[in-house]
Amino acid sequence: MTLAKRIQQRLLALEISEAEACRRAGLAHTYIRDIRKGTKTSPRIDTLRRLAAVLGTTAEWLQTGRGEQTTDPELQRVVDIWDDLDGADQTTVRKFVETLIAMKKAS
Repeated sequence: MTLAKRIQQRLLALEISEAEACRRAGLAHTYIRDIRKGTKTSPRIDTLRRLAAVLGTTAEWLQTGRGEQTTDPELQRVVDIWDDLDGADQTTVRKFVETLIAMKKAS
């Protein structure tokens, strides 16, 4: 898996946009897009650390894919379970969570 795909995986898990992740990390709003398009191929380690903090992971995982995907063991467990679900099951879980969020907002 490439750096761009690992970033995308974390963005999807956290449900935030590329621009929002860049904003939170103090990067140009096009930074992740540039990685995805291949125009930025060797990010500096300090930049990866800032981005990793926003994405709840480590710079090592972003750069190499080695180590845990998340810095929170409980969140890692959820990610591992999510990754084992097929698309239909992920859709069902997503709808369930959206329903719970809507119910909480309504109360």
